[in-house]
Amino acid sequence: MMALPFLPAADIEPAFQLLAARANSEQITRFVRYMDEQWLNHPIFDIASLSVYGISVRTNSDTEGWHQSLNRKAGGQDLTFYRLVPALRGEAENVQYELRVTVPQGWSIH
Repeated sequence: MMALPFLPAADIEPAFQLLAARANSEQITRFVRYMDEQWLNHPIFDIASLSVYGISVRTNSDTEGWHQSLNRKAGGQDLTFYRLVPALRGEAENVQYELRVTVPQGWSIH
């Protein structure tokens, strides 16, 4: 259920129905009812507004994580120019590989 927003808008309702049909306990049935009433068939929310499929990433968390990692690899506060250059070169050599394995096809990074 929590992954439904990652589907294209047209696929959310059919996927929800498939999951709802598999409810096998009272707690899950109540959760399905809640999802249906509060999110899928709510008078204010349109199902299309739930979908984040194809939306470009707008965060700098990945950049901050990379910067922290580079600091650790290069020596942190004791960083000198001669330690920074090889660390940056190593990062540059890996960037195309990292993009291929971490960014889903069709996403754009800003």
